[in-house]
Amino acid sequence: MAMNQIAELRLRLCCNLLIVLRTRESTLFNCYYKDLWRQIRDMWIITWLHNNTDANTQDMPNIDYSVVALVSYRISVESLADLKNTKMCSVGFDVDNGHDFDWNEIFTKFIEDQVVVPQQCNVNLSLTENRISSLASFFGDSCKAGKWASDPKQDQLLKQKYRGLCALCDDPVSCSVKDKYWGRMGAASCMTDCLGDVAWLRLDDWRVHEKTTLNKACSEFFFLCPDGSVQLSSVAEPCKWVSQPLPTVAVREDLATTLNHLITQVGVSSPTTELTTSWQWLARNLMSSYSRYIVRLENEFTPNYYLAKD
Repeated sequence: MAMNQIAELRLRLCCNLLIVLRTRESTLFNCYYKDLWRQIRDMWIITWLHNNTDANTQDMPNIDYSVVALVSYRISVESLADLKNTKMCSVGFDVDNGHDFDWNEIFTKFIEDQVVVPQQCNVNLSLTENRISSLASFFGDSCKAGKWASDPKQDQLLKQKYRGLCALCDDPVSCSVKDKYWGRMGAASCMTDCLGDVAWLRLDDWRVHEKTTLNKACSEFFFLCPDGSVQLSSVAEPCKWVSQPLPTVAVREDLATTLNHLITQVGVSSPTTELTTSWQWLARNLMSSYSRYIVRLENEFTPNYYLAKD
């Protein structure tokens, strides 16, 4: 399966939007969501929501994006434990909260849980500080910019206490979302500016950065796999740590045909002030961000079939 040992299911009842993250551990998934599956077993997935520039594309993978680990040639890695004390370039905090799109914070936590073992669990610290403390104890100087805490005073206190996680940032004092090395592309720049030893990035972001960034201070990297092995950066399909499936629209089986036609109309709607059609544009934005196409599938299928796809 495309997803490694993680599952999330969010059902937005207001617009029948089903977002599924698949898991390799099918028995765990089926057990955990058994009751919910019983409620939606009569539903059919009828559309993809995707960013493909060709809205008529039908033959496409059902993966939105994948996350890979990039390591510098300067370090030797034979297992994940070898990442201890290395320098990390992170996409940072608050990436999925309106500041940088199409990054799932769940992925960050999942990956960190696989690498930073064991995670600290100090009863005198908050959950957030326990995670920060665990990272600071495992990695060397790093850049994990962003908003660490919603309260500005607490945010600064944490950054002063765990200075190492801001040491590689362009502005290590503020260590904010405005930092040069914050966000999806910031983490990639952090690596090619020779600051970091390891980073987890979207594969498509790295491919774009690799092709478009000139005069890179560092250009020799490897892909690091979850089992600790490495692959050449030139490999076409590198090992993935986690993948985000395309969001889908699911409806009750008896309404599949009717709503398929309706949602197709919604999918091609444009901003308008006309009362007779403005609801279509509003509905489109409820289901998906403006950057996504709503693509009708020729053949509807069940959520279980979707989860079984590789």
